[in-house]
Amino acid sequence: MELHLVHTSINVTPQRTTVIAVRFTLEEADDTNSFLAQFFPQLPPVTQPVTTRTTIRIQLPFKEIKGAYYRYNGSLTTPPCTEGVNWAVIAKLATFSPAQFNQLRAAIPVDNARPLQNVNGRPVTFFAL
Repeated sequence: MELHLVHTSINVTPQRTTVIAVRFTLEEADDTNSFLAQFFPQLPPVTQPVTTRTTIRIQLPFKEIKGAYYRYNGSLTTPPCTEGVNWAVIAKLATFSPAQFNQLRAAIPVDNARPLQNVNGRPVTFFAL
């Protein structure tokens, strides 16, 4: 699973977007990821279509996002797939529990991943911190 933290500038022309991608792997133990747990109360029921955006306050996952990362220029993964997006993909995998996986699967019962895109000559840079 991958979580995208999308940040868009305001009052800047042209508008700039940066995505921090945190990748997760399923942990066999039932060790709840406290960062992901913040989102579960906000998940709509499966039968309720999402028609509005909601702003929530979250505690950023500094434990998960510190350290080495990959950097490249790409696009958003959802329509209209806007280009010119700065991506930072955290190298270290975070973990989440089987119970959290089940909660997410109940809220999002279908896979929603965009197909892999070609690199198309874009440089991908690794930063070790």
